[in-house]
Amino acid sequence: MIVPTMSKEEVVKEMLSDFDLVMRKSRYEIKALRRFFLKTKKYPFVKAYDYVTPKTKNNWIYFIEAKTKDDIFQVFINYHYTSIGLMAALVHTDKTIVFYTSHFFTRFIEREKLDISKPQDMIKKYFILNYVSSFEIQNNPSGKADEFIGRVNTGVVLGVRTKNKIMVCNTYLSNDMLHKDQTLIVSNLKADVDNYQLMLDTGLI
Repeated sequence: MIVPTMSKEEVVKEMLSDFDLVMRKSRYEIKALRRFFLKTKKYPFVKAYDYVTPKTKNNWIYFIEAKTKDDIFQVFINYHYTSIGLMAALVHTDKTIVFYTSHFFTRFIEREKLDISKPQDMIKKYFILNYVSSFEIQNNPSGKADEFIGRVNTGVVLGVRTKNKIMVCNTYLSNDMLHKDQTLIVSNLKADVDNYQLMLDTGLI
């Protein structure tokens, strides 16, 4: 089980040891949905499933998403708690991982004006609305962490990429905010670099 005292390396190892099992579980659910996909005309289809791994007792949410009956893919999220609160991890099928902090989800809920307080529901809402994302790395020549900007359906994700290529999403800007003030990206990127130092100090990255 993932616990707050674990190092980032231990957390990653634990998640990756779970991953094949979680992926098999999601594929089983896809098989169960095949008849529905053949009949429905309601696309895109997105559904979230809670899953606790039987042996390690780790918390996962996986999403089954279908654009058509033949275009189906999955998203896998582990969530656990650290010394500074909730941490969610998007685990890709190539075993790369993108982390999302509790601050990120707080800002998402606040800036989209959503009435959600349960952490699992925050995670589900974000990824149901934003199951596709693209990231642009802003290389930092000074040797510090690289900043990145991620574009999603409802807004912009801002974060840092560490020297060992771990990506951490720290904050979120809604489309509405950006329409009003384009300078918000620059100021929030600076705040992310400051938050990166905090995470280094606490051993989270």
